[in-house]
Amino acid sequence: MAAKVKAKNINDVSMNDFCSAIADDLNMLAALHDNEVEERLLNAMDVADFPMQLGLRMKTDQALAAQRLMKQAVDDLSRPFDKEVFDTLATDYADIYLSYNFRASPYESVWLDAENLERQAPMFEVRDWYQRFNVAVPDWRIRADDHLVHQLQFLAFLFSQEDQQQNIVDIAKFMDQHLLKWLGLFAQRVDERCTTKYFAAVALLTDAYCEELREALVNVFELQRQTPDEKNETEATEIPEMPSTYMPGMGPTI
Repeated sequence: MAAKVKAKNINDVSMNDFCSAIADDLNMLAALHDNEVEERLLNAMDVADFPMQLGLRMKTDQALAAQRLMKQAVDDLSRPFDKEVFDTLATDYADIYLSYNFRASPYESVWLDAENLERQAPMFEVRDWYQRFNVAVPDWRIRADDHLVHQLQFLAFLFSQEDQQQNIVDIAKFMDQHLLKWLGLFAQRVDERCTTKYFAAVALLTDAYCEELREALVNVFELQRQTPDEKNETEATEIPEMPSTYMPGMGPTI
């Protein structure tokens, strides 16, 4: 377990508030990637003025732009929501998270493995992190440990624990060694290829939020980001295009 860190200009009460707010944000972001879009989720975002009322205050131009895009994407969906709207969103969701049509895998292994395959070494490294904190995914055969949703939920879990300061160092390390190594490439690919503004916004907001969060750990806890030399690990690379002879089931799967 990581040693405790001392936050700058933050007391125990505000520390709890900070971590609780971040956990709520991360769980909400995970929910956006978890399933097809449902009306109740969109209504909840309307009520909460998501994402304009995030617990973490966005500061960079990239993050603010992603925040505005997400808000606009939700506002632009027709009310009342009709079948055509949800069919279009469902198709985009499937192309990103299920059918691999956009070559934008939500699994870390696909970005880091030399052959762009699922369930490789990065997945087992992520699983080791979960086991350290006595948590596990429901069924890794259906959705592997290194899926984006699981990684966001894991970070939310760490932020929600009673002794948050004990976990802050581990949170920073996990983000540097895993999530932030590939999330930007995933978001870029989704933005370039998806057909709806909604899922482009979801991807870009998630990436921008996690980058802002990592910088907050630098500014508040003085936990500097690891450089590539310090990581000494495989870096994420662009997933190559499928050859024209590709057939479903003969390459990385979702």
